[in-house]
This record gives sequence, C-alpha cells and structure tokens, in this order.
Amino acid sequence: MGLEVSAAELPDDREIAVVCFSGSTAAVAAGRLRELGFDAKAMRGGINNWDASTTGTAATA
Repeated sequence: MGLEVSAAELPDDREIAVVCFSGSTAAVAAGRLRELGFDAKAMRGGINNWDASTTGTAATA
C-alpha cells in the first residue's frame, strides 16, 4: 500500500506528526504528505533523539 492510499485515511483538518527511529524516513514521508496538501511535520532526530524529560514534547522540523 502506497502513501497516497494511506493518506486518504488521514484527517485533513489537523496537523500530522510523523515519527520514525532516526527522523530521516519521517522527514521524507512528511514532505510527501505536505505535497499532498497535509499539514505534516517530522520529529527532528526521531525517537532516537527525543528527550521528553527536558522538553516535554518533541521538536519538529
């Protein structure tokens, strides 16, 4: 199943957060979602770089 098929299942009235382990795959996917008209952001550095203890939330790119 391609991203275009799965994108049809996503809400178009709110921001989409895309997350992967290192952030690189999420950045590509978020970019493609933006091309499709979604408000999408990838978590910078992915799960590997997330530090909820100091920020409380994840940084987005």
